[in-house]
Amino acid sequence: MATQQQTQQQQQTQRTQISLQADAAVVKGIRRIAQTEGRAFQDVIEDAMRQYIDAKADASKLSPSVEKHFRASVAKNRRLMELLAQ
Repeated sequence: MATQQQTQQQQQTQRTQISLQADAAVVKGIRRIAQTEGRAFQDVIEDAMRQYIDAKADASKLSPSVEKHFRASVAKNRRLMELLAQ
């Protein structure tokens, strides 16, 4: 559920009107969530879009430990990669 601060931030941002088509079951589920939480349909949609964007951004980042191992592997196998590239 959106906090009061999040709601205020959303109200202060520039709004863009969009039109879309969606699966009827998806729309029904969003309407049910909005009604259960006492929120506007568009607020639930916007929250879902923000969560999707955040999840995609997070998925493209490597954890520090994975990045460390990747860099070590690249350094260790640099000569092999150079030979394979020829």
